[in-house]
Amino acid sequence: MMHVSRQNIAPIVPVLVVLGAPGALAIPQCISPEINGLLETSRAALEFEGSYFPSPETRRHVFVDGQNIRQWLGVKWEGPIDGGLFLLDCERHTLAVVHLGAVDEIRQGPTLPGDGSSVEVRYQPGSGTGYRLQFVELVGNRENVILRLWKHTAYERSFILPNEDGTEDRYFWEVDQGGSVIRVSGRRSTFPKPAAGTYEWGPPSTQDLPRETFCWFGSESVYKQCARGSIDPERRK
Repeated sequence: MMHVSRQNIAPIVPVLVVLGAPGALAIPQCISPEINGLLETSRAALEFEGSYFPSPETRRHVFVDGQNIRQWLGVKWEGPIDGGLFLLDCERHTLAVVHLGAVDEIRQGPTLPGDGSSVEVRYQPGSGTGYRLQFVELVGNRENVILRLWKHTAYERSFILPNEDGTEDRYFWEVDQGGSVIRVSGRRSTFPKPAAGTYEWGPPSTQDLPRETFCWFGSESVYKQCARGSIDPERRK
C-alpha cells in the first residue's frame, strides 16, 4: 500500500463566494424523510442495483420557492461510495431525484436571472486507491424539475504510482452579484515521486492553474465558458 505523509495533504476546502449576497433567511421547519425508505423507492433513478444502501448519510437544505417550501436532500452511501440528490416538498414527498455521486455538502448558491435560487452541491463521483475526485455543481429547479446549471472540478488528488509524481489540484470560484458570471481559479501542488526504496513523496512545489470564466445563458439555463474578451450579461438573458 502506498502512503502520503500527512503534512502534504492538509485539507483545504474550496469555497463559493456570492458577491453582495444578502444575509441568510430563517430556515422553515420541514419534515425530514426516513432515509432508507426514500432510497429504496428511488433505486431506478439512483441507478442502484445492490441489495441494500450501506451506511447512508444525508445533507439537507430548506428553501422558499415562490409560495412553496422545498427541501434539497443530498445522500451518500458506502460500498462503493455513491449517492444522489433529491428535491422534496416540506412534507417530505419526492418531487425529483438525480444520480450525482456521494454528496459531501449542500449550501445556498447564487440567485440566477430568470431562474431564482440555486444550491451549490459538492460530491464525489467515485473513489480509488490513491485517487480522489470531487466536483462542485450548481443546481436549480423549475416546476419541480432539477436543473443542472454548472459543473467543475473542486478537488483532485492523484498518488497512484510510486514511480510518478503525485498531484493535488484545488479550485476556488466566485459568482458576481447578479449571478451572471462565475470566475474560477486553481492551484496545483506537485509532490516529487518517492526515492528508491521509500514510500514518501517529497515536499511540493505549487503553480497556478489557468483562470476560467463562465457566463450565464438564460435561454438554456446553463453556464458556459465565456467568449474571450466578451462578458456582457445582457446578451445572455
